[in-house]
Amino acid sequence: MYWSNFLHIYQPPTQTEKIVRKVTEESYRAVVRVLKEAPNGRITLNINAVLTEQLAKYGLDDIIQGLRELAQRRQIEFTRSAMYHPILPLIPRDEVTRQIKLNTNVNQRYFGEIYNPTGFFPPEMCYSYEVANTVAGLGFRRMIVDELSFDGKTGSAKYDRLYRVEGLGDFLVFFKERPFSAGITYGRYPSAEPFLRACLSNLESAIIQS
Repeated sequence: MYWSNFLHIYQPPTQTEKIVRKVTEESYRAVVRVLKEAPNGRITLNINAVLTEQLAKYGLDDIIQGLRELAQRRQIEFTRSAMYHPILPLIPRDEVTRQIKLNTNVNQRYFGEIYNPTGFFPPEMCYSYEVANTVAGLGFRRMIVDELSFDGKTGSAKYDRLYRVEGLGDFLVFFKERPFSAGITYGRYPSAEPFLRACLSNLESAIIQS
């Protein structure tokens, strides 16, 4: 069984310095610390460049440096996104492209050459074929989307196979598992043990059904 741990960190451009500092202390520093203490740990991470700019503006450079070091150690795989976290299916294609390129340029300025992802995170995981077509056209190889994008229901996408978007060659999509994601978010799994039990139970159910 493989579990791909994807984290997304972002603050809106109107966020106050007080909140950015509070979230940094309670969350971002914990992520960096835990990964440094567990050198075999691996995650995929999206950081919108608007947050990167805020971290630099408020002197929170230890987070930028820590993420860069973890990426260099191959403990973090970055994804790219859109600069200001817009809902991509609702904005013009030219603006989608502009937001993605701006996000890339800003993050490369702070993270350097290590920031060169081939995976893409659409804000809020909002999907449309037009967005996938644009992202593939910019050279991305894969993107993560909500499992509702498969057929509008949870539990329909199979996790023992790879999915390609029709008409876009080898461009892949990976689906977020809503129940597990929500369980982590809302405290259903306060530690690794109940989370692993839930994963194994789900795997056993999938084997029986197949």
